[in-house]
Amino acid sequence: MLSDPADAAFVRRLLQDLAARQDASVALLRINGAAIAAQVLMYCGSTAYTWKTAFDAAYAKYSPGALLIDKVTEALFAGSEILAINSCAAEASFMGQLWAGRRAMVDMLVDIGARKSLGYRMEAGRQLGYQSLRSLRDRLRQRSLSTAPKKLGQAAWAMKSLILPGYN
Repeated sequence: MLSDPADAAFVRRLLQDLAARQDASVALLRINGAAIAAQVLMYCGSTAYTWKTAFDAAYAKYSPGALLIDKVTEALFAGSEILAINSCAAEASFMGQLWAGRRAMVDMLVDIGARKSLGYRMEAGRQLGYQSLRSLRDRLRQRSLSTAPKKLGQAAWAMKSLILPGYN
């Protein structure tokens, strides 16, 4: 985001405007006054959204981002205004590992024009292709795990599969 000056300016302005309405905040984890982790939060009604997490790489082994999320979660639920927190992250992500009790969510693409625009058709095709490729990848992974050589054993084969380059 910061690599493009226009994007950075847009996000800064967005967060400033939302913060002025108390619809955004930045939580910080500090050591001796220096921030070692930051979490951007946005609010809508009784839901808080954790949008971006950053941390000082010098403290990475202490998981400052996870520590901050733990404290933020505790603080938000200690009050009466926030009833839900949305991580804005995929189920298998870092955030998905920290919280239990995920709600099912859906993404919708809606074109409000009289005809479907070229941009709409392109985005719909991109999303369909993305989902199809992810599904194919998951099927191939499942097949490769089920056809693992018996001499290696399932645990060894699964571990070997996990460390192959290019797997996400």
